[in-house]
Amino acid sequence: MENQVITESSEHNQQIMQNNRMWMIAMYICFIGGMTILPGIAAIAGLIIAYVKRDDVRDTIYYSHCNWLIKTFWYPFFIAICAFIVVAIGMVIPYVGIILAICAYLVLFVISIWYIVRVIYGFIKLLNDQSVNADSWLL
Repeated sequence: MENQVITESSEHNQQIMQNNRMWMIAMYICFIGGMTILPGIAAIAGLIIAYVKRDDVRDTIYYSHCNWLIKTFWYPFFIAICAFIVVAIGMVIPYVGIILAICAYLVLFVISIWYIVRVIYGFIKLLNDQSVNADSWLL
């Protein structure tokens, strides 16, 4: 009788982990969709999943993935806002404004590459059942 309870509990835990893994895959797919199909909208859906599921997956490898993607969303978001402000200012100021706008567009390009690399890297780690270092700026 005790073995049956342990087996059922183990199967239940395994089912929960599999369900959490599917949510994490869905989260990464949303972030990938944020790069391609619906820029921003799909990534916001992934961000919502990350915030909702983060407490459910505490003490698992999936917790680091939630934090990883939350940071992967917010850092570029705020940097992009700053870059767009610089571009707007640059459009008003002659000569110097052109240089400011070019620099801001370069920052946007670099942060886009950073976003793509982090999402792909994290997704590969997830598919290999490995955690990520959510405190890292790069990989």
